[in-house]
Amino acid sequence: MLPEIDEAFAEAFGLHEGGVSKLREEVRASMEREAQQAIRNRVKTQVFDALARENAVDLPKSLVDEQVQELQLDLLRRSGREAKDASQLPPREPFEEPARRRVLLGLLIGELVRRENLQVEREKVMERLEEVASAYPNAEEVRAAYLQSPDALRQIEQSVLEDQVVDWIAAQAQVTDKPVSFAELTGFKSAA
Repeated sequence: MLPEIDEAFAEAFGLHEGGVSKLREEVRASMEREAQQAIRNRVKTQVFDALARENAVDLPKSLVDEQVQELQLDLLRRSGREAKDASQLPPREPFEEPARRRVLLGLLIGELVRRENLQVEREKVMERLEEVASAYPNAEEVRAAYLQSPDALRQIEQSVLEDQVVDWIAAQAQVTDKPVSFAELTGFKSAA
């Protein structure tokens, strides 16, 4: 049985002012952010898939090897483990294709950025930072943490630059919009 959506329900989510209407606003804003992010990710994936498919090149083995190792180490870090030497790394094979793709896309994106003189737009970086921070209840703290961490800010800058590359490629390509539902876009299944 689902709870009644009333003032007490809204307060349970930390909304002491505005009640149910404020809760609805926040849920709507959250869903809109999620939908925009899902659209951005889907378009980026489609553009990068096409870019990789249309630009098969021989990749430097050293770059692929480096990327394989980075993916292996990342898996270990995420699982809370550490490798003291190469024998403790996970098997190489599952990482080969993702590493090749990363290297290929990195080279292609780098060349596009250079050739088209694309530069990270500071305003877009700040917009993205605001978008990321607004997803947290302690948005000010999150914003400050990103601004104080060069690595974290660099990740946002890289993401914005990738989006600018995607926008540039999409502007050059024939694009067909396809309407999709929120559930299709986000993979969200209704409880009904």
